[in-house]
Amino acid sequence: MIVDGRYFQACKEKCAFEVQLAGPQTLKDQFIGKAIAKVGFDQEAESYASYTKLKALIGDKLVPLSKPILQMRAVKDEREIEKIKATCNLGSLGFDFTVSQLREGITEKMVAAELDIFWKKRGADGLAFSPIIAFGKNSALPHHRAGDTALVKNEIVLIDIGVQLDGYNSDMTRMVYFGSVDPKLEQICQVCLSAQSAALIACKAGIFTSELDQIARDVITAAGFGEYFVHGLGHGVGLDIHEEPIVKKDLQIKDTKLEAGMVVTIEPGIYLPGLGGCRIEDQVLINDGGCQNLTKRNAAPLKVTI
Repeated sequence: MIVDGRYFQACKEKCAFEVQLAGPQTLKDQFIGKAIAKVGFDQEAESYASYTKLKALIGDKLVPLSKPILQMRAVKDEREIEKIKATCNLGSLGFDFTVSQLREGITEKMVAAELDIFWKKRGADGLAFSPIIAFGKNSALPHHRAGDTALVKNEIVLIDIGVQLDGYNSDMTRMVYFGSVDPKLEQICQVCLSAQSAALIACKAGIFTSELDQIARDVITAAGFGEYFVHGLGHGVGLDIHEEPIVKKDLQIKDTKLEAGMVVTIEPGIYLPGLGGCRIEDQVLINDGGCQNLTKRNAAPLKVTI
């Protein structure tokens, strides 16, 4: 492993490979005069400037690869799976805590801040991503940033949260009815539940990601909300919050056959501009005969009495 000075000492202490300090001579020593047939590089992560330097040094031996490290990381080993399970358990506890904070007048930012403290007090590395706490019509924005909007009675609340523990990430989304909500919003929540249930039943080793996405999409389309499901069905989760495979039917995205040991999210969503939205997300472990749901909370919207 060749790294620059910022990471040299840390890698020497933690890496199982020989570690060398990056520099022009280091790369030359690795490649010049050695019988190396091919050198792969990540075509999606490498900068053009770095590529030209490698090209000048290595020549025609360079071979472009698509996300080579992420492809290897897609299937988790037993040690990783246990870490992810522990992270998901802490993530689910975070949802319970978030719901306990909901009260009139509290802002999205305040809820997000309290959640961060809650997790860190329990040993978390930090947030997996900035929490999406969306009150009312803000829930119609799939990647809403928690802001100064205050919670009022009879609003829908979208809670999309994730925590990092021992290097691994969790990701879950749940809906809360803070009092009585618009019947249209209740309807789309039920459709999302049905779509997710259909996908989870089909979720197992051997199915292609495009098929899984289509199963959920068909349920939402049949209910009349197809145009409002504006993202893919899910994604891999591990050391990064978004990993391979991407669970989406898209000609520009690799159609992947799920394998035992993969960990993915299943998160159908419907977003009605100006009214509100719904997303229900679970993190699951793929097995040969099905999947194990690692999100330890009921997927149905939680009704909070006020």
